[in-house]
Amino acid sequence: MSLDALVFDAYGTLFDVHSVASRCESFWRGKGAALSQLWRTKQLEYTWQRSLMQRYAPFSQVTREALAYACEALGLQLTVTQMEALMGEYLMLSTYPDVAQAMKRLQGRKLAILSNGSPDMLEPLVAHSGLELDADRFALPERGRCRVQILRRAARRRRVGGERPLGAAGRVRRHRRQAPPHGLRAGTDRQEARNDRQV
Repeated sequence: MSLDALVFDAYGTLFDVHSVASRCESFWRGKGAALSQLWRTKQLEYTWQRSLMQRYAPFSQVTREALAYACEALGLQLTVTQMEALMGEYLMLSTYPDVAQAMKRLQGRKLAILSNGSPDMLEPLVAHSGLELDADRFALPERGRCRVQILRRAARRRRVGGERPLGAAGRVRRHRRQAPPHGLRAGTDRQEARNDRQV
């Protein structure tokens, strides 16, 4: 079977979400790695919860809410300036070391991204990275599931309580994507964070 197009996940496959850790560390010395890990964990949990509840919000909103939760859970005071600076880091994530070479080897095929990330985060991220993708580079799921079957480069191994990024060198599998959910408030989770800190 010939492959004319390849579609990649963005976060954790092409882009290293934990490249934000150094900026986190600059704000809270000794807490950067822990904050990055908890931020990502809660970000994923929020997307799963919203999907189950069918309550959609843009990935940028989910990411903000996850950061607010993580800071509160770790007892870190988060200012508006720090929030905006860390959200800005998500627009400049580092690519994994093998990505540039992998993309060169795949030249001649159509390359695109399939992601639950919102365009306001993906477009500046790809532009900053310098990766050359096709014009229709974002295959964003509509309500229900995608109408076409695709081959997706899956380069993550899930573990309980975290994830192990493997870069662009992953296995190819057939994948159908469920649409993202509708509006969820993080109030309950933030109260949970306060309770955790009091225990």
